Amino acid sequence: MPVEGNEVGILAMLKKLKLRIGRLNDCEKRKLIKGVVRNQKPDLVCLLETKGCAGGLLFFWDNRVLENLEVESGGFMGGAGAIRGLWEDPWCIGGDFNVVRFPEERRNAPRLTTEMRRFSEVIGEPGLRDFPLTGGPFTWIGGLNSQAASRLDRFLILDQWEYHFSAITQSALPRLVSDHSPIVLKAGGFSSSKSPFRFENMWLKIDGFKDLVRSWWNGYFVEGYSSHCIAEKLKALKKDLKKWNKEVVGNVSFNRAEAYSRLQRWEAKENEISLTPGDVEAKNLAFEDYKKWALLEETS
Repeated sequence: MPVEGNEVGILAMLKKLKLRIGRLNDCEKRKLIKGVVRNQKPDLVCLLETKGCAGGLLFFWDNRVLENLEVESGGFMGGAGAIRGLWEDPWCIGGDFNVVRFPEERRNAPRLTTEMRRFSEVIGEPGLRDFPLTGGPFTWIGGLNSQAASRLDRFLILDQWEYHFSAITQSALPRLVSDHSPIVLKAGGFSSSKSPFRFENMWLKIDGFKDLVRSWWNGYFVEGYSSHCIAEKLKALKKDLKKWNKEVVGNVSFNRAEAYSRLQRWEAKENEISLTPGDVEAKNLAFEDYKKWALLEETS
């Protein structure tokens, strides 16, 4: 159901779940949750560890903004890459992953562990990004005298999100009813400054293009996990391709029109007088330029 304007309905539903949901059966806690929802006005709310609900999850969403297509549960560690292969639109994953990426994300963690490395690899393989967390370094505090603390909760976002939104942040709110902090993912207004990277098929028709890309790729030196290295090298390659396209290829439609205009001028002159050898050479060059840009435009 929509969140905004339906706080009363949400509260009523929570009351009905009182006997079934262990951590939400306290009236004060329900009021605190309602206050967070009212203040943040989110498009989607996900409550974890609601024991009376299927899978321990409870969702509310604004159906003016979002549409629920399907609900399916499964393991994240083995499914992130598959999601990327099946779903082309930008998407994100959020929740309590019960694992950290780096020692600094866990209080008194001595070193980088195999589990941490594996989590980072799983994030990097489908091209997910872990945006910095504001509001504190940890999202869970517990243990004896609250001595244990970790960043267990986060949102992981595809790079394509940045093509659609001008500002993306995730922040931890105060822990009000749980030992976990609520995590808020905010995406600013629609971005008009960035446009998605597009590989142009016409580039493959340009002499030396493949060799140029090969030399760029072999010249990138990145250290880290294999998935991280590939992701960083792809970013560098996109940057070089954009620069090369602007400086070398330019505006194909403009170049085609300019070559055609030159060809028309030589045709008009030839209709009046005979062309000199130099004029014939210039006319032939205009024709070859027009043919090149027209074919490239057709391939794009």
